[in-house]
Amino acid sequence: MPRKAIVSDVILDGAGRIFKRPGTENYQVTFKADKQWITKTTGTADKKEAIAKAQELYYEAKFSQKMGMPVLTKTFKTIAKSVIQELSPAVKGSLEAKHIARLNTVWIPALGAKAVNNITEDDLKRAVQIMRDNNDGTVSKPTVKDYYTSLNLVFKKAIKGKVMSKAEIPEPYIDGEDAKPRPAFTPEEYKLLREKVLEWCNQEGIQERVKHRREVLSVFMYFVASTGCRPGTEVYNLTWGMCSYVQKDGVTYAQFLLDGKTGARKAIADATVLQLIETLKLKADYEITNKTKVFCLPDGSPFINADVQFRKLLEFVGLREDSATGQNRTLYSLRHAYATEAIISNRMSIMMLKEQMGTSAQMLESFYSKATTLAGANQIVPDPIGVKKKK
Repeated sequence: MPRKAIVSDVILDGAGRIFKRPGTENYQVTFKADKQWITKTTGTADKKEAIAKAQELYYEAKFSQKMGMPVLTKTFKTIAKSVIQELSPAVKGSLEAKHIARLNTVWIPALGAKAVNNITEDDLKRAVQIMRDNNDGTVSKPTVKDYYTSLNLVFKKAIKGKVMSKAEIPEPYIDGEDAKPRPAFTPEEYKLLREKVLEWCNQEGIQERVKHRREVLSVFMYFVASTGCRPGTEVYNLTWGMCSYVQKDGVTYAQFLLDGKTGARKAIADATVLQLIETLKLKADYEITNKTKVFCLPDGSPFINADVQFRKLLEFVGLREDSATGQNRTLYSLRHAYATEAIISNRMSIMMLKEQMGTSAQMLESFYSKATTLAGANQIVPDPIGVKKKK
């Protein structure tokens, strides 16, 4: 139960009061503004000074209310913890889980004690340094930008709760290394992967449940490679109601409603992609509705940790490391391979590709432009001088 005040005086023509709690010297003031009760310290034990300070705080709050500014002050940690609670529980590897991790490991340690509406550039610099410390001293600019998507969730909630205004959102401090080409697959490597995955699924001596997980992964990876989608939330959250066949100029295509990092969008693929996905229904030992998740095991349990299974497949095939970049491949390498192939082959424009993949033209150009100029040399220089072509 709250402790009773030992001193209490009505002030502000009845709109508020000052009081002291047991064990404290300074007066506090409480009043109502913007339909909220606000309690603040006056910072003084002198009653006359406390009343003057209380009046100052009251009129500041009323002015802020009139100007549409927040009248409350809350710490960043308070708002961030509220955001984390809303995001929990989160599936491992999902975007929600990434937001929670970023808030807990970087933003709360860097900004936790600060008033949410008083974040400075120095505070943001400290956060970027924590990112570096957590990643062996390096961090890329795209990674820093990803972290800001999590930070913006806190600002958005603070604005909604009227403890911050849009004008108080600080300018992002983006500092880090330039983006490097991401590990992908050549068409030949992907062909080998598709051939070997069947052998991997049917390895002798593996348990039935392991076999089922591998079979779901084989469809999962084909879906990512055929649509360029993000192999996280966008795939894990896919339901049967989000999959359909559509027709254009007499040709049937597969259409998927994806919902992830950049919101909802429609992705198009060859009809055979959906036909392969529908084979998962044949082994399903549970009722399937439009709201049922597509990527589930035969018993209906969700298919999770796909990256772990994919790493084991890459090790089995011998394609774990991308020789072009020296980096280890992940499921995202299938997405990058999709983008690289589309650009090199001139199969679709950057603008069309960004709609299909749910990313920005700037992001596509920053990651793939360097990798594609040499790869597309025969298109840039179709008849090079001084080189004899084989007949």
